[in-house]
Amino acid sequence: MNSYNENLYATVVSSLRELDQKQKSAKSSLNAAMFTLYYKEAGRITAESKLKEAGDVYLFQQKVKQQAVNDRNVSFNVLNAANQQKKFTAQAITNAATSAANIQVLSNAVAKLSKNVGGILTMLTSSDYGSEIYKQSRIAYDLMIDTAYDAKKLSQLGREVSTLTAAVSADEVANQAKLTDDSIASILAVTTSDFEATAKSLADCNEALATANVVEKQAEGDLEFINVDYFATRRAYNLNNKVLNLNLVSVALNSSDFDDDKKDNCSYVVRFNPYQPPFDQALTMLSNKPKNSSVVEDYYIMLVKESSQATFSITAAETLLLTADPTKKCYYRVEDKSDDKPMEHIFYTASLRDTDGNSIEVGTKYVAFVLVVLTDEYKKTINSYSDILSAPSVAFMLSNKLMAPKAVTCVENVLTFELLEKASYNVEYRCMFLPNCIVGNKNMLTESGLRNIEKEVELQEKMSAVYAPAIADLQKQIVSLNNSLDGLREEKSTNDAQLALAKKDKNKENQDSSSAKNTELQTQIDAILKEIEEAERKLRNNKVNQNRLQRAMEEKIQEQPGFFFNLMIAEQITSANYSQVVPQKTVDSKDKKEKGDSAAALVKGKMEIHENTTDNFGNPLVKGASYIPVVLAYANMEDQNGQFTNALSAFETTSPFIYTPKTKTK
Repeated sequence: MNSYNENLYATVVSSLRELDQKQKSAKSSLNAAMFTLYYKEAGRITAESKLKEAGDVYLFQQKVKQQAVNDRNVSFNVLNAANQQKKFTAQAITNAATSAANIQVLSNAVAKLSKNVGGILTMLTSSDYGSEIYKQSRIAYDLMIDTAYDAKKLSQLGREVSTLTAAVSADEVANQAKLTDDSIASILAVTTSDFEATAKSLADCNEALATANVVEKQAEGDLEFINVDYFATRRAYNLNNKVLNLNLVSVALNSSDFDDDKKDNCSYVVRFNPYQPPFDQALTMLSNKPKNSSVVEDYYIMLVKESSQATFSITAAETLLLTADPTKKCYYRVEDKSDDKPMEHIFYTASLRDTDGNSIEVGTKYVAFVLVVLTDEYKKTINSYSDILSAPSVAFMLSNKLMAPKAVTCVENVLTFELLEKASYNVEYRCMFLPNCIVGNKNMLTESGLRNIEKEVELQEKMSAVYAPAIADLQKQIVSLNNSLDGLREEKSTNDAQLALAKKDKNKENQDSSSAKNTELQTQIDAILKEIEEAERKLRNNKVNQNRLQRAMEEKIQEQPGFFFNLMIAEQITSANYSQVVPQKTVDSKDKKEKGDSAAALVKGKMEIHENTTDNFGNPLVKGASYIPVVLAYANMEDQNGQFTNALSAFETTSPFIYTPKTKTK
């Protein structure tokens, strides 16, 4: 390799390596910002929950205080009535005793008078029986007897009234009323104090929520800025990789398919663009070959451990081609197709070894190189006899992807799920309950919302690259056509005047000339009008498409759960905030016999929600609130070294449930 090629290769490798490092650094910052936002959103959600709880307590305490005020008013009125009763009862006792004494005096007088009337009647009976005076005395005597009886009865009633009045416990009633009023006053003081404390707590919760909102929005902004930086760095790397490095990409597929008969299910794909010669003149100098013919004899894909990529060179690649045993599959030959279509090949772990001759290991990072072997004729033409080695691709790592349940249901506080998993895998199934914040429409940044920002940038770039220039060109074209149209119309107007003058002078030759010119001008005008109409139609279509993209950018559909959540965050949730389920595994004996450790097991999980169950933030589940059940399949294996990729159930499409605590039966 000559010095120019060496310097160019070193520059390309250095540039891509620097961008790759920036991309990794930006990715780390992005992950940290995601965690920060998650916890800030957790603080906001918790603050909102506490505010709602404080609001409910405030309303309840308000009702309690109002009831205490009403009870205090009643007890105060009862106390006043009891004191008034005590006063009037004492007066009534005195009056009743006085009345009883007076009635007794009256009764004694009536009895004495009755005795005297009886004596008079006795005297008249013996001396003047049957006379008129006897008869009057008899009547008076009978009346006195009745009066005496009534007086005696009235005297008895007076004594009873006095006795009953004296028996009224007005003092006790007044004392009890005073005690009750004091108790109600104490209750009012306590409820007032509680209400004031609740009001202060409500104000504090409002202030805490306002602070949490500010902090959460700051975290959103930080994440969006970091995401833009990561997005820009990734785009810069992809652009440089496309222009300078054959657009070489290697990606782990990490497929998991139990219907696949292959022994392993870890695969990766390597794709790259065909090599484009930098000098067209050299192509024209090639004898007996068309200009578009390929100058590449073969492509060779080679895998290198990431730790060894810095020392891998074109010399090592060429030496590998000359010395390596083809049966060891240390490289993969790709025939040139003589077209511009990207080349792609899918590998399994047994398809290709690394450049050290070792089998591809799950959990180890690799990079891909492509060696471009040029034809001898082209090498002679450009007077350079070196082949071309690409820069390394972005590192990838194979892993066994765990399976997450496709459907998670929660009915009557019982969560259930099913899935297929390899019987030999030791997997934890962590059940979480995400608050369905989209119900409250809190408008927090979500994972999908962050991706929408990237889509908006792509749409803006598309609008800027496609529609804006086209619209500007069409507008300029329409203006130019209108100017030409105005000139032709002005010329036709002048010619019409000449035609009218020729008709007036009856000059046949000038009439024919002017008519022919009018016809030609009208034809040109009609042609320009059609061009303007076509340009305006294209302009309308471009504007419609531009507006459609603009509306697509403005339409932001918020997906559940309404806050930032993804697999990376789910993996970091502490054990206190999820419930681990030990499922039942069923393995088909025939499948176990045929496939051994690769046999599939039917996994059935079931979990009952209790009163002490919390959501993913550690808050107790709230009665009547909406939650989304989520299951994380987590590899519970020591020294896994990244050999497994955890899986999370599709919480975006899982049906939420309303939490209703079970009533306790006696």
